[in-house]
Amino acid sequence: MAGAQDGTAADLPGSLAGTDDASPPLTQGHAFISHAREDAGEVGILQVMLEAAGIPVWRDTDSSLPEESWPDKIREAITHDALVFIACFSRHSAAHQASAQYAELRLAIRELELRPPKVLWLIPVRFDSCKLPDFEWGTGERLEFLQQADLFGEHADINRARVVWMAGRILEADSGPGPPASTLIAPRAAAADHPAEPGIPVDSGGTGRWPTRRKLLVTAASVIVAGTGASAIALFAGPGAGLDEASSGRTARPSSAPGSDTSAAGLGLTAAPVGHPLTGNGGTVYTVAFSPDGHTLASGSSDWNTRLWNVTDPSHPALLGRPFGHEDIVFSVAFSPMRHILASGCADSTVRLWNVADPARPAALGPPTDGAGDKIFSVAFSPDGHTLAVGSLDERIWLWNVTNPAHPATVGQPLAAHANAVLSVAFSPDGHTLASGSADDTVRLWNVTNPATAAPLGQPLTGYTSYVESVAFSPDGHTLASGCADGTIQIWNVTNLVTPEPLGQPLTGHSSHVESVAFSRDGHILASGGDDDTVRLWNVTDPATAVPLGPPLIGHTGAVFSVAFSPDGHILASGSSDKTIRLWRIG
Repeated sequence: MAGAQDGTAADLPGSLAGTDDASPPLTQGHAFISHAREDAGEVGILQVMLEAAGIPVWRDTDSSLPEESWPDKIREAITHDALVFIACFSRHSAAHQASAQYAELRLAIRELELRPPKVLWLIPVRFDSCKLPDFEWGTGERLEFLQQADLFGEHADINRARVVWMAGRILEADSGPGPPASTLIAPRAAAADHPAEPGIPVDSGGTGRWPTRRKLLVTAASVIVAGTGASAIALFAGPGAGLDEASSGRTARPSSAPGSDTSAAGLGLTAAPVGHPLTGNGGTVYTVAFSPDGHTLASGSSDWNTRLWNVTDPSHPALLGRPFGHEDIVFSVAFSPMRHILASGCADSTVRLWNVADPARPAALGPPTDGAGDKIFSVAFSPDGHTLAVGSLDERIWLWNVTNPAHPATVGQPLAAHANAVLSVAFSPDGHTLASGSADDTVRLWNVTNPATAAPLGQPLTGYTSYVESVAFSPDGHTLASGCADGTIQIWNVTNLVTPEPLGQPLTGHSSHVESVAFSRDGHILASGGDDDTVRLWNVTDPATAVPLGPPLIGHTGAVFSVAFSPDGHILASGSSDKTIRLWRIG
């Protein structure tokens, strides 16, 4: 049945989360996503992108709203010009034509007939090559005549961004100065005259940009949106988010110091896939992490589940037990370094702690945390295992005392200095410093020696042209690596925590977002995963003259969202939007 937005609707003004008749009018500007339950994973990706662009979302997957209430709520929102109706179709929806989704669509079309001609706030979306339903209204208008978005195939990335763009333009046109909504989405026939990227809507001003600046977040490293390609990012992030050296304004790093051999051969390094890809994930794999003994690999994915894998013999990895998890996308997992505890952070705004002493039978340690911020993008344990840092969409970092994992408790006040979502958090090896990367295009360092009185260290680390997806400390704690959405990696000397200094020029090589970075145990190798479907290795023996180690590691067919070294440094794991995990032998 139709209902509230998953996870965070209760926090939104005028949401469908409750049925209180005294709730304010729904004039904030919302997107209602109607879909088949089987498509929840794909819809979750779209929801994250919409919300990150400042567009609250309702989904029809919550049964908490009485059946007699949701039609009135939808009708009320439409009347106030506050709604974009995104109708999602697939073979799953086609198999359930009598479902609540089709009832929602019929209601939406009845309301559409009452709107002025050509005010097209209904966006059809397809997740596969299914035929659109045979709905007709007005004087022969049909769904297939609207400017639809196909979120599959080679242009899926561009079209996800296009949906966000369309929704934002419609809502903003209805809420302030600018062209009327009727000019923002042209019928499909008009699109043929527009020479831009496939699937990009006709723009009345020809600018291809938002009319007002929004806080933008497309995906996160230890986190987010599957397969966002270069063209989509150029559209979604706007100017300054270019993906090559010229467009990003960042200079490539010198190859190496004269007379040095920093190649893979010079280090005696080989890198090759080992075993078969780990399959069975129900969606994009956003996060991977090794247990302290290296025998277990944890993963989190867009199918709302966490999985544990036996990688004692990397040549023959195997799933342990059944998947377990949350009520939304699992963006980050981390093992406690001291005990058999796993933390998982989720888009449902909760963190869960699990007893994984027997990884084939994980058990929840108490209920999900409450009050850990908005969508959780990153979790990290302190080296002593007593503190858990949590990075959130609400721009803050939360510190939890997990000494008693069955009863975790927040410590001090949330760390609030970032101006956009916190995408990645990492503790220094001594546990006294926390690094955070954010969608505000900065890195910050925090003194967490006493978590109850944690405070910023110095000024934010700047110079990035887009959001910082991932941060990682070297094992000696002297170096911090950061992966950026502009496709570069910046390395910092953090020996002086108050005045860190960049080491050399940013590393270039990835052709799109750098989603994740990780150091090997000896600190000589840095691994990175990117939206260009590759894993790259870098020689950082001398961080000031870091260079690529051999060619990129090829095998994934989707964005690589997470990379992690095994404790002995010999195995690298990578998780991808192709729904697989790959293991690579490094040695």
